[in-house]
Amino acid sequence: MRGWYESARRLRSTLGSVFRYAVATARADTGPTFALRGALTAPRTKSRAALTEPKAFRALLRAIDGFEGQATATAA
Repeated sequence: MRGWYESARRLRSTLGSVFRYAVATARADTGPTFALRGALTAPRTKSRAALTEPKAFRALLRAIDGFEGQATATAA
C-alpha cells in the first residue's frame, strides 16, 4: 500500500480538472470532487535516526568500505 495517499491525491486532482472542464462546457452541472476536499488525510510521518556527527558518519563509511561479505550484499 505504498504511495496510496499520493495516488489518491493525484487521481482526485485529475478528476477535478475533468469535471471543472465539464462544468465549464455545460456538460455537467456540478463536480463531485469538490465534496471530497479534506476527505484524504495525509499519513503520519515517522522520524528516522540520522548520523549528525562527522566522527560517527566517518566511522560508518569506513565500516561499509571495509565490509568483505558476499558480492550481492556489498553491491547493496
